[in-house]
Amino acid sequence: MLASLAAAAPKPRQAEELAYTPPAGWDRTEQERIVVFTPPDVPPSKCALIVTPGENLEGDFLKWFKTKWDALRKDAKVVQGGERTGQEGPNGSSVLYQGALIEAQAKDGAKRRRGLMLYAVHVGSAVHWVVFRTDGPELFNKHKKTVNQFLAGMRFVETTAAPASGKQDPSEKKTPKPQLPRRSPAKAEDAR
Repeated sequence: MLASLAAAAPKPRQAEELAYTPPAGWDRTEQERIVVFTPPDVPPSKCALIVTPGENLEGDFLKWFKTKWDALRKDAKVVQGGERTGQEGPNGSSVLYQGALIEAQAKDGAKRRRGLMLYAVHVGSAVHWVVFRTDGPELFNKHKKTVNQFLAGMRFVETTAAPASGKQDPSEKKTPKPQLPRRSPAKAEDAR
């Protein structure tokens, strides 16, 4: 019985400098190194956890984060949450997190609320980021615990250029993910 449970458990995935365990039971698609997880029977347009490949950071991490948040928010108004939190991690890494219930006017004139969370880690010269977005507060609240568990299980590797010998640099190290804030950025009952 233990063997069947072990076989059914999600296996950690390694995407070059990022390792994670997919949310149990969620569907997975990938295109151009961007991985999208969705809850069972929910289309990505309604609820998606998006894992991006690492990218080089040129400049200030906080400025990069603010620019990315604004681009994802697309001028929608924050109606609940929205506080940015951050902390220093091991080996010189930094973590920034922001989640909110946002509201924008749709093309038909109706106001639409969405859940949005941006989580980013700066380690070495790279930034790794994950977005969780939902169509409405109900899906956000229903799945945020799973998303927080996913984020808490992510592991990042500080990558360095391989020496000319082709052997791996011994300074390459895994960077444990600092603990995610426990606050709830949006509650369905508060959003009504």
